[in-house]
Amino acid sequence: MSTIIESYPAKVACALSTVICGWFAIIVGVTVVAEPTKDVVIFGNPQRTLALLDGTDLRIVNLQSSYLIVRGAEQGFVRALYANGAWLVLPARGRTCFALKELGS
Repeated sequence: MSTIIESYPAKVACALSTVICGWFAIIVGVTVVAEPTKDVVIFGNPQRTLALLDGTDLRIVNLQSSYLIVRGAEQGFVRALYANGAWLVLPARGRTCFALKELGS
């Protein structure tokens, strides 16, 4: 009986991490395939992230130390970011912790 009780937290942690990883995989997949928003968050080093924008028509909406929010006008801009070397691109919304305020306004 004690073995079941001791392994329960490990099972819960494993199940929770599986759900979270699955959720991220779905969000990333939807972002790449459907591009649900024109604004996306690119996570990473600012210098490396800014280098991804060379030769694109993306507008910078917000720049922070660990992420960059950009606005794309053309279909397929998320796939182009991944092709240029982006590690993680997620949709950005106005009512989240990533406020969509125009840079310089």
